[in-house]
Formats: sequence, structure tokens, C-alpha cells
Amino acid sequence: SGAVAAVAMSPFYTSTCSAVACPQNSRGSDVASGGCSCNTGYHGTITAIRTSPYFSGSCNPNICSCSFGTAATGTSCTSHGHNICANCSSGYQLSGSSCQKYAKYNCSTYMCSGGWQQKANFCNIPCASNVSCTNQECCDNPVTVRSCGSTPTRFTAQSSGTFQVTLTSGSGGRSGADDIGGQQASIRGTIPVQANSEIKIYAGCQGGSGSGRMGGGGGGASAVTVNGVD
Repeated sequence: SGAVAAVAMSPFYTSTCSAVACPQNSRGSDVASGGCSCNTGYHGTITAIRTSPYFSGSCNPNICSCSFGTAATGTSCTSHGHNICANCSSGYQLSGSSCQKYAKYNCSTYMCSGGWQQKANFCNIPCASNVSCTNQECCDNPVTVRSCGSTPTRFTAQSSGTFQVTLTSGSGGRSGADDIGGQQASIRGTIPVQANSEIKIYAGCQGGSGSGRMGGGGGGASAVTVNGVD
């Protein structure tokens, strides 16, 4: 832009011409050099012309789309008309620039911790989180009963959920010389509990051995109570 005027001395003209700066939302050296390009988040072209304002074209904000989420805007929308997401709807997660449906987690690959053991049919148990599973969802809290008889093993649940326990109830002995006593029978199960529940476990003992024609003694029964309820 500017003006050129004739004068009587060499070089016989004066000039106030100067290069036009790149217009709004663009960057580069100047219009005349052809070096103007749109800023990040904008699209368009800038071309030099001979009449004011000495350029044509403009840089306009990019508009992005997003399936299953909210489209990116501003400098985050780097390519006009493309699917570029800023965040995703419930049940979807960002994968690159698009929203993909969550791959639902289940307990099939979860490793129980703290001595807990996998629940039965754990492979088919879904997890609430789409990031990871928890002990409470996939595992049972094992209780080890180390003695039998009338004195219970006491246990306080640290959290709500289920715990796994293997009980023993003695079986009755058979008659006959040297017959052994009733044997302990394993009973495995899970019990739902609330946090801080008091659990008492009574384990049945093995019956005594037989002698002569006397059969072995019957084994004791097992029981579990939660807060005093069988």
C-alpha cells in the first residue's frame, strides 16, 4: 500500500509503498510475499491483489464434528470439517480424536490381592468401572478357621461385600474294628456382609476312632453367624 510520485531528480520518483501485513487470524511475513497462512484453529486462503485492501480471502474459525461426544473448538479444532472430539458422552471414551464405546471390564483378567480368592464364575462378572475392577467385585475374602469345637473363630468384616469360607462338618463313623471316626467334610460358600459386621465361625471336629465292634464317633457340626444371626 502507499503512493508513487514523479520528481525531477534521480531516481525520478518517490515512494511510500510498504508491504501489507497479514490480516486478522493469519500469520506470516506480509501479503506481498505470499507468505500469509491461517492460524491454528482457522481455515482459508489469503491472496495479494492490486486494489485496496490489497488482499482477498480471510481466515475463518474451524468447525469440527464429534460422534458420541462434544466437538473440539478453537485451537483444539485443528482441521476444519473433521471429527475431532473434546470429550465423550457417557459410555464412551476418547481414543485419539474420536469417541469409542467403552470396552466393558470384567473380572476375567483381574488378580485378587490381599489373600482374597476369585469368585466362582468370575469370568462372567462385569465391573462397574470402565477403568479397573476391585476385590469386592471379583473376589471373596477368605476366612481361615484354625480350630474346631465350641470356641468360635471371630472375624470383623473390613468392608461390605462377600467373604469366602470353607467350613467343616464331621461325618458319622462306621461300625467295625479299627473304624476311624467321622471325617471332616468341606463346605465352601460365600456370605454377604456389611462393613464392621461381627462374624463367628464354629468348625465341626472329626469324630473319634472306633474300637472293636464300636463305630467311630460322629463329627461335629459347623455353623456361621453374622452379628449373632445364623
